[in-house]
Amino acid sequence: MTNNNKTTAVIDVGSNSVRLMLPEKDGVNEKKLNTTRLAENLSLTGFLSDAAMTRSAEAVKEFYAEAQKSGYKNVCVFATEAVRAAKNGNDFVALLAQSGITVDVIDGETEAEIGYLGAAGKTKSASVFDIGGASVEVVCGIDGGILRKKSLPLGLVRLKDLLGSDEKVIENYVAEKITQFGEFGKSEVLIGIGGTATSVAAMLSGEKVYRAEKIHGKTVTLEEIVALRREIFDRLGNKNLSDAYPVISPARAEIIAHGVIVTENILRYLGYDKFTASETDNMEGYLLRRQ
Repeated sequence: MTNNNKTTAVIDVGSNSVRLMLPEKDGVNEKKLNTTRLAENLSLTGFLSDAAMTRSAEAVKEFYAEAQKSGYKNVCVFATEAVRAAKNGNDFVALLAQSGITVDVIDGETEAEIGYLGAAGKTKSASVFDIGGASVEVVCGIDGGILRKKSLPLGLVRLKDLLGSDEKVIENYVAEKITQFGEFGKSEVLIGIGGTATSVAAMLSGEKVYRAEKIHGKTVTLEEIVALRREIFDRLGNKNLSDAYPVISPARAEIIAHGVIVTENILRYLGYDKFTASETDNMEGYLLRRQ
C-alpha cells in the first residue's frame, strides 16, 4: 500500500497487542507494537480486567501522542474481538474517551474484510486468514470480490486461558470448533496476516532479529508447520521458546504453540499446502475502507 502524505495514522487495539502504523513510504509500513493482553482472562470471566484495560489504554494514549508528534493530522483507533465481546467493552471505550480518543469497535465481518483488503488488495484472487488473540478470521476472495468471510472466537489468548498448554486438548478443541467456518471456496493463494502468521514465518526463516521486509512475502509450507509443531512440543517442551527462537518476543512465545496448532488446522481445513505471510494487514485495510 502507498501513502506518501502524513495524513492518517492507525492504531489497532487487538486482543493481544496494541499496534501503531505511521504510513509514510512505499512498500511495507513499519508498525510498532505493545503487548498488553487486553483479552487476558476474558474467556473465563466475560469481562475485561481493570489492569488489562489500564495497560491497553495507556499504550493507546502513548501511540496516539506519538502519531500527533510525528505530524499526522488524523489518528484512527479501532478495536476488535476483545472489546466487542466483553460485557464491559463500553467501559474501555469510555476510558479512552476521557482523553479525547474515539475508538471504533468493529464487528467480526468488518475485521475479516479489512484484513483481506490490506493483504490481498482489490484485485488479487486470494483467501486470507488472521489468527488474533481472541478471534480468527477467514476470508475467501475471487478476482477482487469477497465471496465469504467468517470470524470465530478461536484466538490464542482465549485458547490459552480456556485450555492451558496441553497439545492434545488444544488440538481436539480447535479441530472441533474450526468446522464452524463452514464451506469456503478455494482461491489461487492463501495469505496469512497477523502476529501468528508472521511469527511462524520468522521462526522458520532462521533470522535472529525480526525484520518485516524479510518476512513479508515469505512462503510457509504445511510440511514446515508440522515440523515446527513437533519441534515445539517434542524437543523443546516447557523451555522458553524465545530462547530457542529469539526472533519472537517472550510474550509471543507464550502463545505461539497454540498458534502453530491453529495454523496447521486452518491449512488442512481449507485445503492448502502452504501460505504466504503478509506484513500488510487489517491496518492498511482499515485505511483503504475509509477511502
